Amino acid sequence: MSGEEIQILVRKVETLLKYCDELRSENNILMQKNEEQESQIKALEERIAHFEDEREQVRTRVSDLIEKIDQIAAEPEAGETEMAATQTVIPSGV
Repeated sequence: MSGEEIQILVRKVETLLKYCDELRSENNILMQKNEEQESQIKALEERIAHFEDEREQVRTRVSDLIEKIDQIAAEPEAGETEMAATQTVIPSGV
């Protein structure tokens, strides 16, 4: 091998090493971004779980309120029937 061929080979090896360093650096950046995104995903999953629990609590409270409203709405009907049965008729001449 001549000196010129060795110089070409040295430049190619240096270029290859520089490219490997760039790839390692890029890989580190991508791994860091991946970790950040995984952390964000976990936080969002926790928020979703919290909102689902909260939604279920609201659903239960609304259902309970509807039942109470239905009970209140049904009570006057029964009360009105009882009041009509117990009303006494007062003669108009008295």
